[in-house]
Amino acid sequence: MPAAKEAPRTYAPPPFVPGNLPAANIITALFAGFLTVILAVAIGAYIFAALCLYLIAKKLNVAEAWAAWVPILQVWPFLTSAGKPCWWVILLLIPLVNAFVGVYLWMCIAENLGRNKWLGLLMLLPIVNFILMGVFAFSKDGSAETAQPA
Repeated sequence: MPAAKEAPRTYAPPPFVPGNLPAANIITALFAGFLTVILAVAIGAYIFAALCLYLIAKKLNVAEAWAAWVPILQVWPFLTSAGKPCWWVILLLIPLVNAFVGVYLWMCIAENLGRNKWLGLLMLLPIVNFILMGVFAFSKDGSAETAQPA
């Protein structure tokens, strides 16, 4: 009589018991969650900055304001809003010089919006720079704020 064949064995993972995970899995899960939060914040910051630059360019009648949404082309509406020629892109590519040029460009944008040009120095402060971009983008034209009361 031939021997009976055994049924193929299927793998069944052990039931989940809290605290039964290896440490590497926990660290991997925490790292993935942390990176997801960082990515969401970065995407939100990009969308906010692009929207602010777009609205500032529209306020200053820049013809190519739509370019504020395209990552590398953002430089064009930025320079045009400041009233500078396109060769200033070269200055933005030089390390350390780009920080000074960037602040100077924001000073020019503030002045073009009818604000005090020294507000551009606030772009050096980490959270304040996003607030300042929002103020420039979402406020009314600067002429109403700088007008003297009668």
